Amino acid sequence: MDEVNTGAAGFRPGGWIPNWARRRRVQSSVITPPTPAKWILSASRLIAVFSFVAIVGLPVIAAIGFGLARHSDERLSLDQHAALRGAIAEFRPLLDRSTAIDSRLMRFAEQIPGMKNLKFETHPVARDREMQPVMNSSGRITGFFTWDKSRPVAQVMGRLAAFFAAVAVVLFGFAALSLWQLKRAERELVAREAAANRAGDEDRLTGLPNHAKTLELLDLALAERADEECTTFALIELDGMDDVTATHGVLGGDELVVAVARRLKEALPAGVVCGRIAGDKFATVMSAGQNAETIIRTAIDAVARPY
Repeated sequence: MDEVNTGAAGFRPGGWIPNWARRRRVQSSVITPPTPAKWILSASRLIAVFSFVAIVGLPVIAAIGFGLARHSDERLSLDQHAALRGAIAEFRPLLDRSTAIDSRLMRFAEQIPGMKNLKFETHPVARDREMQPVMNSSGRITGFFTWDKSRPVAQVMGRLAAFFAAVAVVLFGFAALSLWQLKRAERELVAREAAANRAGDEDRLTGLPNHAKTLELLDLALAERADEECTTFALIELDGMDDVTATHGVLGGDELVVAVARRLKEALPAGVVCGRIAGDKFATVMSAGQNAETIIRTAIDAVARPY
């Protein structure tokens, strides 16, 4: 059992460690590839952003499309009225001679694009149809040309509205799925990082703090102690491990190490750090106010019991 009591002046954490207990820290230049959770997290973020932009942009695009369709249909209606007025002006001399519409004017008007169900009526009844008055040279209205209102582009956009709605629903569901996947990937990434941190600090076989973590905890205890306090660092080495391995094999030796670690955990009180720093070496760190000799003797007795 070795007791370490370092002074505060000129203290350098880890400087007391013997050469055999030191481990070289080699900085690796190998770049660790991203884990699948990180790939999923990045992809989910991109998908969520894309889906959000698409959901927001779809109504804007639809509104612009309907506005353009309405403008196009209004332009078509204005062109129809203008063409019809030109035809009426061309055939106005014939309208002065008779109140009946000339068949040639009727045929000419029917050739205007978009003029569906064209009729000449003296007293039009339907109010949901396009209407163009026919006047003679004296300015008297002799009748009306009426035809079905034509909104071809608006009708197409109306049929596409259901498609846009379906796309919006799909994108919304896709965005919801992406957000769920994003949350899941974040949880998985946090769990993986926590597991990686534990793996870097724990001994794989016993679950105790490993060599580096034990020395880190010792440095922390030395740095936090008061000047007049003493910190105890004790090494417990198992003798005869080579004989155990030769007799029972590597697995038998590992089982013995695990059993020793379990007994140390049970025997040591709370607040005492116990770690595995080598194959057959364990270390304990105790702060001031703890009866180090009694604690270590209890731990050794627990380890020495038959297995």
